Amino acid sequence: MTEEFDHEPASTGPIPDALPSPAVTTLNNGVRVVTQETFQQATSLGIFIGAGSRNETGRNMGVTNLLEKMAFQSSEEFSKARIMYEIEMLGARDNIFANRSRETMIYGADVLRDGAEDMMTILLNCIFHPKYDAAEVEEQKAIIQDVELKNLEQDPTTQAFEAFHRAAYGDNTLGLPMFAGPSTLNYLSSEELFAFKADYFTGNNIVISGASVDHDKLVSYAEQHLSGLEAGSHAEAQVAEYVGGERMVPGFTDESHIAIGFQGVSYNDPDMIYYHALHMMLGGGLSFSAGGPGKGLYSRLYQNVLNRNHWVQSATAFNVQYEDTGFFGIIGSARKEEMGYMQQVLCEQLAGMVTVKADAEELGRVKNMLKSYMLMNFERRDIVMEDLGRQILATNKYVSSSTLCDQVDSITADDLQRVAKKMLSTPVTISGHGDLSLVSRSDISTYFGSA
Repeated sequence: MTEEFDHEPASTGPIPDALPSPAVTTLNNGVRVVTQETFQQATSLGIFIGAGSRNETGRNMGVTNLLEKMAFQSSEEFSKARIMYEIEMLGARDNIFANRSRETMIYGADVLRDGAEDMMTILLNCIFHPKYDAAEVEEQKAIIQDVELKNLEQDPTTQAFEAFHRAAYGDNTLGLPMFAGPSTLNYLSSEELFAFKADYFTGNNIVISGASVDHDKLVSYAEQHLSGLEAGSHAEAQVAEYVGGERMVPGFTDESHIAIGFQGVSYNDPDMIYYHALHMMLGGGLSFSAGGPGKGLYSRLYQNVLNRNHWVQSATAFNVQYEDTGFFGIIGSARKEEMGYMQQVLCEQLAGMVTVKADAEELGRVKNMLKSYMLMNFERRDIVMEDLGRQILATNKYVSSSTLCDQVDSITADDLQRVAKKMLSTPVTISGHGDLSLVSRSDISTYFGSA
């Protein structure tokens, strides 16, 4: 690759007063290429696949977890050692990644602009022409078993959120686990990896995204490597149905975690922006914070929970949105003997979204925080690349930060009360980790049923 893909140094030319709009090209087989020129000397590249753990079945449970680990192993053309060598030569050892979620798999890298073609060649070769060598598969399965799953055991927050998904959606779609289990790992092999790849790594399900890269060149790289890829049937995923429920994970620690939440909305819903505003309004964090701009120390959870209850270790709002659904709530932690009080405190803050209307000062602060959060993030090239890829993959359209800011400016306190009231009328979901013997789902359900 270093030898095979020599080319002239990239030149951005004169920098205009304003950045151009993102460019999008769709290949004949459905692959979409989207770029934002930022006129920098480093490039962020990403390949997005519209598949995740919600697409798994009983036959291949945990396959996306293993696919993530197999990202930069041997390909049909290059050995693992050669791939690692080329990544090192591009200076990208610490800037290359493979991530998975319940709906998406992302492969990407940051590299100097002159190395964009070589890096894209590496990414495309590893993703679409993998070898899935049996020995390497077994090696990565062992890493999942001995490292990743053991780390998960020490991560009560992730365990609580995994349990929340299962309680909210049952044993299917978004309720399926993100992590391969010890038993499911035994059934995973190269065959399952190739089968999942054949089903979902298809043209209609792929977006290639780049920030600070020449659009036409990225399109040519995609055509060179992916023109023979089948478009695929673009079958719709099974719709996730929010049902609500309870699922607790026992843990033998002094500190316990509890999450209480309700049905939210998808990222395609017209009310989506209001849920982000409610998220900012509640805010939260750890019991100790160094403060500073953007820490949210005037949010409701800081003011009403963390600052008033010394026994609360953490209290943080969460807002999770998927293609067809979402959920919203608060997760908190405290010593196990305080969990009954924690339950009451979190319920009061959730109910307060309806009963305590935001005044002009609070609403203005929420809007400014939400706009600042978005705009500061978009100053990062890698986040620009990821935002482009996710939006085009999810909705096949791009909503600019200025449009989002306009939507934020139009938010009213009545809007927030309306969506909060609707949210709290849905079935409650409760999950947690640790000793939760003092937590009562019936009391929580009764609390909101009578609100």
